[in-house]
Amino acid sequence: MEIQESKINNKVLLQEVAAFTNNCYGAARSVLFREMPDLTKEQDYDTSWIGSTYFLTQPGYYDTFRALTPQKRWPYDANRDEGLPNHGGGFPQCSDWWNAPDIGLRTQLVNEVDPTLMTRIKGWWANESEQAVETIRQLVSPKQQQRQMNRGDYYQAYGADPRGDLMSGSIGNAAAGAGVAWESLSYLPSMRALKTALPMLQSFVIMAIIISLPIAMLLTKSSAYALFRAVHTAYAVILVGAGSLD
Repeated sequence: MEIQESKINNKVLLQEVAAFTNNCYGAARSVLFREMPDLTKEQDYDTSWIGSTYFLTQPGYYDTFRALTPQKRWPYDANRDEGLPNHGGGFPQCSDWWNAPDIGLRTQLVNEVDPTLMTRIKGWWANESEQAVETIRQLVSPKQQQRQMNRGDYYQAYGADPRGDLMSGSIGNAAAGAGVAWESLSYLPSMRALKTALPMLQSFVIMAIIISLPIAMLLTKSSAYALFRAVHTAYAVILVGAGSLD
């Protein structure tokens, strides 16, 4: 299908889509998973892309989150962006970032689509609004983004690990798990050897206390306190050894 061959040629816009995915869509999906609202089949389909009508219209989603990095097309607003650095761009709320006329991300994506393509596919959907939604949805899909990225470019797929795409994230997690397992295997023999040696070490300590007890009593002139300390120390060594062997 011709629409599947369309792509975002503007790399800056491509990175803006990635930023919106991370700052807005990812945060909204987290809220959705936490609250688990009862969605219809249509709403479930709708919430599976960044331009979700549900996230744009329902409170607690795109009206709550904002851009976390300055956006060049958005002028800095002292009231809206209070407390944020003024580095040549503003920090729009997610719903405005997507819907704003002229500078909104949706408008930028529509402008990115070949006008002749929009004319050719006219009539495939019930109305022009639905046609635009489905075209943009295809344009910003993770699969489509990854097809057009050059080696070394970065795009964070929907729900992907921020360290990379889903595959590399899975491989990284598997490698980390294998490393932990390997460390555990090397750790167990050492602990086994230590537990085996503890009774012998405990015996040496108790023997040293018993041998030094007459000397301590002589030096302290048969002090009851010294005797108490020696007995207390020996008893503590016995208890520690018993607990370590459990």
